[in-house]
Amino acid sequence: MMRITTRLAHSRAGVTIREARPQNELRMPSDLRQFVLLPAIARKQYRKLLGNHVHFIEESELRGTILTRR
Repeated sequence: MMRITTRLAHSRAGVTIREARPQNELRMPSDLRQFVLLPAIARKQYRKLLGNHVHFIEESELRGTILTRR
């Protein structure tokens, strides 16, 4: 049995059936600690996230200007 999302269930658009794509290969993440929920590790991850904040803002602004030019 397969459960579909509400968006698909209430859609009225036609469906085109295509060839199935191969599954993506599984890869282990480079930092396995990102999935460990311990406060000491979370603090380090949070500092890392805050360090990337400026990069996220710059990337967001860049993408925003690209999208508004269309």
